[in-house]
Amino acid sequence: MARRLGNRAPVLKLRAGEWRGRPGGAVLWEAEFPFDSAETDAYRREYEAVAERPPRARPLGNWSAHVLDHGMGFLKDPCGASDLRGSFFLRMYPADPILPGPYARRFAVVRIDGQCLLWAPLPPWAVATVSAGQREIDEAVLWEATFHLNVERHRRAWAAVRSKAPTVRGTFDVHRRGAELVYVRELCEEGDAAARFFLHVRAGGTHRNLDFDFERRGVLTDGRCVALAPLPEQDIDRIRTGQFVPGKGELWSVEL
Repeated sequence: MARRLGNRAPVLKLRAGEWRGRPGGAVLWEAEFPFDSAETDAYRREYEAVAERPPRARPLGNWSAHVLDHGMGFLKDPCGASDLRGSFFLRMYPADPILPGPYARRFAVVRIDGQCLLWAPLPPWAVATVSAGQREIDEAVLWEATFHLNVERHRRAWAAVRSKAPTVRGTFDVHRRGAELVYVRELCEEGDAAARFFLHVRAGGTHRNLDFDFERRGVLTDGRCVALAPLPEQDIDRIRTGQFVPGKGELWSVEL
């Protein structure tokens, strides 16, 4: 029997099923089953822990994204069954470029007392960037949020190069710093980093294409855009980098 926590109504059962096509289409199957009170209590503890943290991002649809040491939670309050339609996706990109990525996980989803909690554990390695959202069955995106967990690393990289002249200047200043490039643009807006970055490196007699999107390698913070791109460990003969729009060509390019 489900227990009552404080003045909250207990969760007695869940209903689940599958429909064909969009919501309102033909139901393929439907089931109703009790919800274990111990599991309900566990989800409530996760909810309370997440709700106490300020959100890292507030995507469309009134969801809020929260990060704890052991996992991530997305909250919506109030939340109805229609808010859980379609599918949820989560991709986590590693801070260490040697590690494989992205790391995709399914959400654990529960609706308790009119509130929805989506919960997913963090991987065992350091996460740099998180992309999460919700899609309709026809793949239309209802909302999506991308945010960064290593903002301080980008701030430290910017602090290390801010008093130095850049290696080359383009739309972004590009600094060669050890085993990585630091891209910096002051007074930056999201549109300045919307185009894809190309990074072509000739090292050890081979050509490496290390193109990247700003959402994967960059942070917009304190009014500036900062992106970090790792370089191969081999001796490098030539580096060419810039931004481009697929099908339209380069916006700017420089050589180091």
